[in-house]
Amino acid sequence: MGTTFSWHQGSVPVSPRWALMPALLPDELISSWLLRAAMRFGCDPKALCQQIWPSWRFWTTDPDRGFDDERLTSLMEASGVSANALQSASLRGIAERVIRQPRPDKMTWAWILTLGTRGNTRQGGLQYCPRCLGEDETPHYRLHWRFAWHVGCQEHACTLHDRCWQCGAPLEPHRLVPEDGDIATCGRCKADLRAAPSAGVIEDAIAFQHMADHTLHTGHGMVLGEEAEAPDWFEVAHFITGLIRNAYRSMGHNALSDLIIEVSGLNPQSLPIQPGMSLERLSNRDRQWVLAIINRFMMMPRDDLVQALRHTGVSRQAFCPKHVTTPPLIVDLASGVPATTKHDKTTKSPRTTGPRPRHEVVRMMNRLMRKLERERQ
Repeated sequence: MGTTFSWHQGSVPVSPRWALMPALLPDELISSWLLRAAMRFGCDPKALCQQIWPSWRFWTTDPDRGFDDERLTSLMEASGVSANALQSASLRGIAERVIRQPRPDKMTWAWILTLGTRGNTRQGGLQYCPRCLGEDETPHYRLHWRFAWHVGCQEHACTLHDRCWQCGAPLEPHRLVPEDGDIATCGRCKADLRAAPSAGVIEDAIAFQHMADHTLHTGHGMVLGEEAEAPDWFEVAHFITGLIRNAYRSMGHNALSDLIIEVSGLNPQSLPIQPGMSLERLSNRDRQWVLAIINRFMMMPRDDLVQALRHTGVSRQAFCPKHVTTPPLIVDLASGVPATTKHDKTTKSPRTTGPRPRHEVVRMMNRLMRKLERERQ
């Protein structure tokens, strides 16, 4: 399965205000650490965080995106854990290494799974390996389980779960109370998450995961036969997710689908991927298929990809839409692609009446189902 990388070293509290504060474990998420602290103190997680930040509803946000200076100071004083250790256990540092653009706090961060928080409920975004939790002396959630490119456990060669295996609910450990024992428990049905069945991972998806980890740790990686800095590497990979979405959305025969089939051997329109969702909102299984396709693109030599573009008849406009920010590496590549093809000469008249296309109906239905699920919760 490849090398298992370390993301932070953890930290032991020094002169904490709360004497029973547990150590921050290596690679542990801040939210996981605070949940364990609440259980040790015998209190509700909300009550614990209200003592630290009286005016901040911590669990209604994404608790692992990091803190401003004032909130960070409050947590340092209560826990005895240093600022550097706390920041290393947040997702902000990772986000800053994979993308150069600013990261709006209330918007999706590229390559970071979205929790879909609304009040006390979540739609997903947290994963776990049941075997890791089962082997932990102290069960805890890892930082890398929030990375969108992580779909499998490289140590145990199994798929990460993003829902309770028993009731199918998204993981909401902030709902737990001390009586639940530890955080390896479903916040809804109280099932033991360590009992979840193991499943294999798509080979190309785990290959991409390992390649992305290596790129992030070394600061550079190979893409289209060339070496690129980590932000450029991740930018190209994210650009390819847009190609997959456009090919899926088109429905029916189109040049983008032909290109993806030629490069990866997979037809995006036949894959069980939920349409209308960004990579960061997809389920683990859906992301495995997307990452498998991306991996084939990233490993392909530049000249071979140009040849595939020409062979399948993809135009420069279809490959690099005007409304999409095209990575510099792709702009250079697209210069060798014809600006138009014979398919572009066909003018489609705007639809005024009649039924909507299938992809629009599916997207609207999925949006409605997500809304109904939130209201039921």
